[in-house]
Amino acid sequence: MQKVYKKFTKSLQKVYKKFTKSLQLYQRFFIKKEAPDYKFYSENRQ
Repeated sequence: MQKVYKKFTKSLQKVYKKFTKSLQLYQRFFIKKEAPDYKFYSENRQ
């Protein structure tokens, strides 16, 4: 059972990494193209 679980989590991590990477790329593209004030907003929120 643990073997299956490990395999599952590994593939899940891969998918998650891919997803976050594409999300970051999308955000960068969005910030550049659409709204410079969006970047300003996100920086101020932290």
